[in-house]
Amino acid sequence: MNERRPPRKGTPLAGRRGAGVAGLMLGIIVAPSVVHAEASATPFAPSESFMLTSLEDSVVDTGWVPAGSPVQLRLEAAAANTALMSFPGQANYDWDADVLWFEGDADAGSFAVNVGIEVHAEVRIDVLGLTWNSDLLGPYDLLIDSAAVFTPYLLSGNPDRPVTVSEATSGVMVASIPIAPDLLVASGNLDIDLAFEVDASLSGERIDLLPNGEQVTDPGLRAVDVEGATTSLTALDDTEVVEATVTLHAGLEAVTTVILYPHLVITVLGTEYDIAGIEVPIDLPPFSETVVLPAKDLTWERPASTGGASGSDGGSDGGSDGETDGGSSSGGADVDDGCTCTASAPSHPMPLALMAWMLPYLSRYRRRRQRPSC
Repeated sequence: MNERRPPRKGTPLAGRRGAGVAGLMLGIIVAPSVVHAEASATPFAPSESFMLTSLEDSVVDTGWVPAGSPVQLRLEAAAANTALMSFPGQANYDWDADVLWFEGDADAGSFAVNVGIEVHAEVRIDVLGLTWNSDLLGPYDLLIDSAAVFTPYLLSGNPDRPVTVSEATSGVMVASIPIAPDLLVASGNLDIDLAFEVDASLSGERIDLLPNGEQVTDPGLRAVDVEGATTSLTALDDTEVVEATVTLHAGLEAVTTVILYPHLVITVLGTEYDIAGIEVPIDLPPFSETVVLPAKDLTWERPASTGGASGSDGGSDGGSDGETDGGSSSGGADVDDGCTCTASAPSHPMPLALMAWMLPYLSRYRRRRQRPSC
């Protein structure tokens, strides 16, 4: 009587390898692959330069300060800020699946905020009969440029959304102006410093797509508001070219603060006058709007088919060879066990090197060969 042995604890090494091989075989056979054989692409790269505030909208005039002083200073200043944005990428259309999607170029998008400042200054002296007015000093211009990069199109789901520009600094010198109405009785210098802060953000809201012409069955407006999402063009079966007008909508917010700090030191008839501690803020209203970038007319052409005629020829040749050999081909083997049974090769043969690696493990589990039944 055979004694039944207790099961061994754990899994034998060979068993674990066998399970790994089986998993590997399954992965090789069933792993899916997505191929857009009938896809075509066209560039979609909207860009825009958008004025947030113009110089005319932010003029500041301090008047003569300090009031009643024998030496006075007057500043006129204005600031303007502009946002620049670029979204390079492409629009892809799969003719077989009738789906269209947008794909931005990695780290190729750009977002910048420029702040330009213009300053005029005047100095007036009225001391013990000495009066003098300077000519208009300036303009003195300063350009602040802050930029960031991202992957378009900044729709919902894009990890770069929103892209931000944030910069702040103080003590930036706009101008240093010598004041010398008469070197014998008066001389001095006017310094103008600047502090500024810029906070801006940009995000994509949606891409509108309006098919043109009669090559589609539904010419209505489509909208894509999620990164990588698809929409349908519903092109007619015999259409070779489709066209559409595509427009990107983006949300833009910006807050800009600019403050000027003039400092005038001048000596008149042996007396020094020091005018400092004056702040001249330039009011730049906050901006928060949806910006509609210029529309682009895009075209997709149906790509030439690559798998038609050659594939059918290959199939007919393979079939005729099999019939000539009496039903046996290079991928199959006749089993001489009393009946005419044929084993066919899998449609995706495994690489020889992988099979050679697997044979030592598979042989441990090979069952006794049975006579096939017909």
